[in-house]
Amino acid sequence: MVFMGALALAAAMMVDAAVDRWDRGLRGSLSVQIPPGPSEAAGEEAVARVLEMLQATPGVESARALSREEVGELLEPWLGDVSQAGDLPIPRMIDVRVQPGASLAVPALEARLREVQEGIGVDDHEAWLQRLIDYANAMKVVALSVVAVIGAVGVLTVTFTTLTRMSIHRSVIDLLHLMGATDRFVAWQFQSHAFRLGLGGGILGLVPTLLCLWALQEASAELGELLIPVPTLTPTQWAVIAALPLVTGIVAMLTARYTVLFRLARMP
Repeated sequence: MVFMGALALAAAMMVDAAVDRWDRGLRGSLSVQIPPGPSEAAGEEAVARVLEMLQATPGVESARALSREEVGELLEPWLGDVSQAGDLPIPRMIDVRVQPGASLAVPALEARLREVQEGIGVDDHEAWLQRLIDYANAMKVVALSVVAVIGAVGVLTVTFTTLTRMSIHRSVIDLLHLMGATDRFVAWQFQSHAFRLGLGGGILGLVPTLLCLWALQEASAELGELLIPVPTLTPTQWAVIAALPLVTGIVAMLTARYTVLFRLARMP
């Protein structure tokens, strides 16, 4: 259960980190694509005019034309090294940052820019980013739901195991009561045993989890952030995963303790 729960928790944290990167990197931004002109001079003139129009547009915080090298880096995952492509016509890109709280009418802006040159396109990242974030959040909810279900199953397992052990050792419990032992003393015997089992089982589940996550990061590192973000965990998130055996032991201990106290309170 620790193995499956840890993988689900790691998946939820990876998705959350990816959503945060997308949100910070693309929220409040537009991309303007300018098709190649009939000549390099005409292309540069179109870029200059588009920049001038963008900078004069209310709500635009900044507009910056990407160099040919930067555009080549964006196209590399699909086209390879375009710097060796010679006269391959490459569109020019302009990165536009929108002022916080400002709202731009993208279709109207695109129509104005096309007066400079036909084929100019404006990509509103926020339109598709929100759909992507909603989908990622749904995946995160599913992963956390899996963690919650596994945790509930773990609690029920400890509860029924504890009740079974109490039934088996009923005579011993009665003898301890006759000798003056309190309910808390009896509960301590069960909860300490449950803690050791929970901690040991948690460690056994953690080892294959760490191996799986390490193998995943090693495999994804070869992607080099080309098409999709490489799933990674921060040091804090690694610490959370590593602490799961201790959490498992504590949950098992508390579950056993309150199960025993509840059962003893109803025993004649």
